[in-house]
Amino acid sequence: MVNSPLIQALKQRQAEVERQYAEMGSTFGPQHPRMRDIQAQITDIQNKIGSEVGKIVEALRHEAQSNRARVASLRASLNGLQTDMGEVNEKSIQLRELERQAEADRRLLVSFLDRSRETDSHPTVEEQSSVVISEAATPLSASYPPTTMLVLLGMIGGGLIGMMTGLMRENLDRTFRTSRQVEEATNLPVLAVIPPPDRLAFVGGGVADRPHTPFGQAVGNLYERLVFGPDAHAHKVVMVTSATPQEGKSRISISLVRQVARSGLRVIILDCDWRRPTIHSFFGRAESPGLGDLLAGMATPDEVVFRDHATGVHAIFAGDIALIPNTAERYARLRMLLGTLSKHYDMVVIDTPPVLAGPDALALARMAEEIAFVVRWGQPTRDVVIDAIKNLTFAGGRFRGIILSDADPKGYRRYGMGDAIYPYAPRTTASRAA
Repeated sequence: MVNSPLIQALKQRQAEVERQYAEMGSTFGPQHPRMRDIQAQITDIQNKIGSEVGKIVEALRHEAQSNRARVASLRASLNGLQTDMGEVNEKSIQLRELERQAEADRRLLVSFLDRSRETDSHPTVEEQSSVVISEAATPLSASYPPTTMLVLLGMIGGGLIGMMTGLMRENLDRTFRTSRQVEEATNLPVLAVIPPPDRLAFVGGGVADRPHTPFGQAVGNLYERLVFGPDAHAHKVVMVTSATPQEGKSRISISLVRQVARSGLRVIILDCDWRRPTIHSFFGRAESPGLGDLLAGMATPDEVVFRDHATGVHAIFAGDIALIPNTAERYARLRMLLGTLSKHYDMVVIDTPPVLAGPDALALARMAEEIAFVVRWGQPTRDVVIDAIKNLTFAGGRFRGIILSDADPKGYRRYGMGDAIYPYAPRTTASRAA
């Protein structure tokens, strides 16, 4: 501020005006116009000085900020240079180390070359003579390793490992593999052990035309147990269900009714699996009209009852069950329908949904006189099957027995059951003649 020419001029002007104010103060009073004018000049000069001082301070502030930015930039540059310098020093150290290593290798190579030249110029190693006493004979067998012992140890170890693996697999398997396992776990008799059907089982008349295959014989055994058992009776409603989907209940149901019709009895099958109806597909027919249309009053019995002339089976397909939204009314009408059908047919077979897939199977269990429960060989766990059976028992269902479906003949024999599943066809005329 001291170096500012403007401030110096204003200071001088202020001193001169103040001197005039002091000289005139002895003559005039403070309120005199001239005194007041001089006082105004002094105030104006002071304001100008203050304004100039503020401008100088602001300029100095900006200059300080600029200097601080430059200092920061310089510091960053300095840090970068120090970092680069450190890297350069480190690389210089590495370079010197490599130079020393190269120099040492060069000296070693020179010494080797010198020694090699000395050796070539002064040979001192003499070749020693050798004498062949006898020629080596070719061995007839390997002396090591002992092959026979290793083979025996491998066979014994492999057998032990196989036995342990089999035992572990057997202990960890929680499914049903034999009829004895089913009976011990459920306290229910096994009606039949049914193998998987062959590819021609459902072509044309299906099992009715192929009764001598393993699948056809197993279905025949099931028919004998249901129709000619100790407590069997006519005009009964049989419910076929399972714990989970994909256990073969629909396939067994259609095979059973074909076997019953083949024996001369009047039989009808109802597709009550409204979630995933499949009975119509075995006959190559449409799903509707069917049971839903009949219960809703949208169709007559003659319109919904399908008659298969090839096998003599009557069937009522699922239809559109959405036509009856009221569940209580639906089952009341279905109960009346089953009562009417049991008077006109020797057997009424109901194909129901899986027990654990919804509440429909539990409601249908109270309408059926007997329940044939299907368990797939090696698929559902024992806990799942037992849980489904408990639900049906609690709902009031009356069990006839268990059907073990899709049993693998080879796997069944591995459990010591012998040839429980095998084809047993009658002899032909040619075989009798022979």
